[in-house]
Parts: sequence; structure tokens; C-alpha cells
Amino acid sequence: MSKVELEILSPANGKVFVGVTELRLQGRLLSTGDEPLYHKWYSSLHLPPAEALPNAALNKPEDNPFDFKAALGVGSHILTFTAKDVAGDDLDSLKQVKRAGIAGGPEGTPHPCIIHFFHADIHKPETEDTTLNKFDSALEAVAPSQWGKKKDDRYVRDEDNYHQINRVYYRWRFEPIEAGLFGADLPPAHADPEQNKKALDEFQKKLQFDIIGAAELTPIVRYQGPLPERLQAGRYKLILRVEDKNNGKFGHEMAREVFIAA
Repeated sequence: MSKVELEILSPANGKVFVGVTELRLQGRLLSTGDEPLYHKWYSSLHLPPAEALPNAALNKPEDNPFDFKAALGVGSHILTFTAKDVAGDDLDSLKQVKRAGIAGGPEGTPHPCIIHFFHADIHKPETEDTTLNKFDSALEAVAPSQWGKKKDDRYVRDEDNYHQINRVYYRWRFEPIEAGLFGADLPPAHADPEQNKKALDEFQKKLQFDIIGAAELTPIVRYQGPLPERLQAGRYKLILRVEDKNNGKFGHEMAREVFIAA
């Protein structure tokens, strides 16, 4: 098999994106040749069902693969830009490849491309003015698709793969709307940075991962349990913050008004 040389111009490896869901992807071909090549972009978090593999790429046939925009979800993405002399991605097509090349990929490859998307999207409570039980409530947020992996009919944290690169922290904050109420954080916020990071690390490990939905599947992380003790009955603004665990200054928030019943 002969090699095709190509490179990713944008985004740069390690780039952080806050509060956006669309990304401009730019690449270029460095090799020359007369035969037609098919150029495609892939994300490690864009994994359609096996039967959709011929369309697993981020770019559509009508897109200019050297400069186009793609919708991406929250999480840390490994991006790759490829070229090959067959169009399909199924096994039979890949067996026919005679000329191909790849740019990007994970750390350890010649030119890795790992980017980080921080976008808050509350999944539950689904509507404003939802009543939460102080002693047992569920809080859900849209999650990266690889947060967990299937094991014995349930999901466990994907420590072996995804969490080696993941930089997403989830946290919830309750800000009082009514006078006389106290606010609180979940997990509790600490003034000491090391304590704060340790609490956040432990909290992420306790979040339950699931993929829900019928026609369109949605990956979610769920907190299930008691709300902070200092919360009283009343109205609050529930704020979901999705932030960079390497730098908490980078983060995106979404809010929803709730009522807490003590």
C-alpha cells in the first residue's frame, strides 16, 4: 500500500472550545497523484451504529473536506483526517484500499489532534419549575459518548480508554432565588484548590453513565441521591457547569429554575 501525505491545519492539538457546538475543520493534501482520493474526518466521540459505517465520517459527500464545519458534542475528541482510494468504511471496502494516509490521532502518533469541547446541556430536570426532593433527586446532563463502557449489561467508567484523555468536569450549583435561603454546590466547593480538585475527581467517578432514547440516542451522566444538606425548601436557580479539569476558568453553564421540597 502506498502512503498519502496530508495534515490538519485547524484545529490545533490541545485546543479548547467553550460554549460552542460547531467546529471548523481544515486540512490539506501534501502528496500528488492522478487517482481520485476520498477525504474524510472522524472523531472518537462520533460513533454511529455498525450498519451506518459507510457514513461514519463527520463530513458529508457534499462538503469540501479541506474546509467545512461540523457539529460536535461535549467532551474530549480525538480527530483524524484521512485519505484513501475507496469511498466506503465497511470491511469489504477497506480490504480494497491501495493508497491511503492519515493525519491527527491520539498522543503518541506523529501529529496528534485532541481537542476539548465544554458545553453544558441539562437533560434532567427537563423543564423549569420542576420540584426536587432534597433527600433523593436525579440530576442529568448530556455526556461524551465514551464516558462509560458496557460491562455485564451495565455501564462502568471507561478508565482504560476515554478517561486517559478526558478533561470534562461536571458540577451543579444551587443559587437561591428567594431571600433568606442558602446556596450550595454539588460536589461541595472547597477554598483549597487541591481539596476542590480531589472532591471533583471523586464526584465524576460516582456519576452514572447511560445511553437513553429511542430514535435518537443520548449519552447522559446522572447524579442520583440527596442534595446538599444546607439547602432549604424554596426556589433556586440550578446551574450546570461543564468545565476544564485542567483549568476551571474554562467552562460553560446552563441554568434552570427549580423548587426544592424539604
